[in-house]
Amino acid sequence: MYGAITDHFSFADTNNKLQSSDESPAKSESQCQDSKGTIILSDFYDTTHQIEYTCVYRHCSDTAVILYDTIAVVDVRLGKIVNNIVINSITVTPTNTDRLEITIAGRGTGASDSDVAKFNPADLEISGVRKATPIGAIAGANTVVTGSTGTASCEVATVADSDGLTGVTIEVHSGRVEATTDFVGTTGVPAGLADTANGFELLSGIGEAETNTDFSTGAITAVKNLPRM
Repeated sequence: MYGAITDHFSFADTNNKLQSSDESPAKSESQCQDSKGTIILSDFYDTTHQIEYTCVYRHCSDTAVILYDTIAVVDVRLGKIVNNIVINSITVTPTNTDRLEITIAGRGTGASDSDVAKFNPADLEISGVRKATPIGAIAGANTVVTGSTGTASCEVATVADSDGLTGVTIEVHSGRVEATTDFVGTTGVPAGLADTANGFELLSGIGEAETNTDFSTGAITAVKNLPRM
């Protein structure tokens, strides 16, 4: 079969073009050994809900990315269950050379969407214009932004039933955004700050890398904890 066809998260539309789709089945094995360490029995379990799913999209519009909007009927919040997949990661990557890339990932579940908490990844709803956009950071004087990567993620806790099947009951927690923005200093050392006005805190300060053939570069990593919805 040619092309990326399976949109696991039902996110592709006229603005967001599906680029790739991945499904990674997994299962667990239980083994029984005899007195000499020889495996004499084995059994596989949890063959349904350990599957990991990932889809990559390109945002092909100058309008802002929409990840959650009740009017536009778009919902890929963390904790949202789509096609029996709970979303646990969303990554947005704007650069100065290409259209913005969006990666959504999740794992299989048999839980009901109404039973699971949500986290809103609104900090990743940035402009779709082809340009490098800071996420969670502000560029200082004589400094330009060359790219950034912002990831909203949450942890998924699962409960196994009597046969070892996980994912029938789940809970999500620890929702947060972690973003790294890359800078170049045009006349000296690059400068930048965490965007504290929008709730971000500095995780790692701006470093500096110098070579004898290029301008000085640096990066900031900032984090923001997300409230449950």
